[in-house]
Amino acid sequence: MAQCKDLDACKKPPAFVKDTYKFYQRLSTTAIDQDAEILDLSRDLNECHRDAIAELDTIDASTIRAACRHLQGETALGANLSCQDVKTYVSQEVPGSFSGKSTCL
Repeated sequence: MAQCKDLDACKKPPAFVKDTYKFYQRLSTTAIDQDAEILDLSRDLNECHRDAIAELDTIDASTIRAACRHLQGETALGANLSCQDVKTYVSQEVPGSFSGKSTCL
């Protein structure tokens, strides 16, 4: 399993993370759906989001089905799984992801 440097599960999150969590915890579902700051790939991206993310790759449906079969076995779900290709993205908001370099070993 990959080990990430400088991560401590017991460490308290920074204040901005706690404040952001509290802010969104108090919002209604409708308000969250309408919040322009939230990246939602199912709706049109605003200019800020278009500049912050980039499409990285596409995972084809056969790879997804194979992974599900591996994890589920040949159950009804694994045998008859209907899925489609999935695009993957990187974001400048996630340290180390935009350049393609990982902070994990």
